[in-house]
Parts: sequence; C-alpha cells; structure tokens
Amino acid sequence: MIIGDIFDRGKDVPQIFWLFYKLEEEAAKAGGHVSFMLGNHEPMVLANDLRYTKEKYKILAEKLKMKYPRLFGPDTELGRWLGTRNTMQMIGNDLYVHAGLGKDFYDKNLSIPTVNEEMSKGLFMTKKERKALSPLTAFLYGNSGPIWYRGLVRTDVKYNPLVKDSLEMLMDRYKAKHIIVGHTIFKDISTFYNGKVIGVNVDNKENREKKRGRAMLIENNQYFVVGDKGIQRQLE
Repeated sequence: MIIGDIFDRGKDVPQIFWLFYKLEEEAAKAGGHVSFMLGNHEPMVLANDLRYTKEKYKILAEKLKMKYPRLFGPDTELGRWLGTRNTMQMIGNDLYVHAGLGKDFYDKNLSIPTVNEEMSKGLFMTKKERKALSPLTAFLYGNSGPIWYRGLVRTDVKYNPLVKDSLEMLMDRYKAKHIIVGHTIFKDISTFYNGKVIGVNVDNKENREKKRGRAMLIENNQYFVVGDKGIQRQLE
C-alpha cells in the first residue's frame, strides 16, 4: 500500500508512477496486490497547483507547449489509472486514508465507495470546479476532508483534533481496528490513541539523508516498523 503523494516528491515522478502501475499488474498476476491511493498532492497538481513541483517538470511542460497536468490528463493512460485510485480503502481490519478523518467527516455518514466515487469525479477539475460540483465534493477536497485533515495526529486547536469517543464511533462505522494515515511528517512511524491510529509518513529530505526510510509490515496481525536494514521493532 502506497498512501498517496507521488506528485511533488523528488525528481522522478513519472517513473515512480509507471513503476507502481507495473507492480500493480505484476502483483495481480502473482496473486498479490499493490495499491496506490490518492494523497493531497495528486489533486493539487492535476488542478495546476504547482507550488511544490520541481522546476524541471515546469520546463518540460513549457517546451511541450502545454500545462503540466495535461501530461496526466484523463485521456492519458496514467491519467486513466489515477482516476481509478481510492481515497479510502479497507484491507482486513485496517482503514487507510491519506490524511485523516474527523468529526465533520463522521457527521456526514459517508460510505467508503461514496467517498471514492466523489473524489474521482473531481480529480481532474480545478479548485473552483470542485467547489461548484457539489457541497460534498467541496467538503471532501477541503481542509476537513480525508486528504487534508490532520486532527488524528495533531492536537493543536487549529487542526480540530478528534476526541476519543468520536474516534471510537468512526472506527465502529467502518469496522476498523486501526486507521493508517500519511500526510503529516514524523521522524519515525508513530502511534496515537493507544495504537489505534498509525502515522506512517516519514518521507522528507532529512529522514532520507539520515537513512531513516520507513515502511510498515503487517504479518499475522502483528505490526512492525521496517527500516533501511530490515525490521526494526514491533508496534504495540
């Protein structure tokens, strides 16, 4: 599972997309599964918000006389593939979502398929078009939506943190034992709410330079932190 944000991460964005595209097909043939989910940077770039995009990609688009998002438009193979990506996904008892889910999200009583369908509808639209499409689409792409909300892992008032009782109701609705999120960067894989929420995003320059690359391995209902040299520790 790759929990979003390939766009704006490093200098090999198309290559990484094609790698996961290929791995997804190869895994299926071998009886396995590879899944790439939407993060917040996928909709940002596809809406031509290039604040975090490497300069070389802007130059490429300029030379091709087209806007950068056009290279990943819905009429391209990568665009078609991106349009089928989930925003929320259950695997076993674990719920995966890029950023998090809050009380405002819970109050909308949304099914996972509904969220994924609505996000797909707005993926290739501008911010203005997403807001105009429907109140639900505007909410899902907003700060309280699943690709931006940080309140599962941040306690600052400005992030509108989720209280424990609301988390229990949220997990009960989706029959989840854990919620696994990315988006917010930590020095190491971190747990919250007595291990019920797991933050897995350590993808930044400092961590890579200090060889703190991380992944999470789930095996026999046990959760392990994997580092550059293999399994480091078990998560409680």
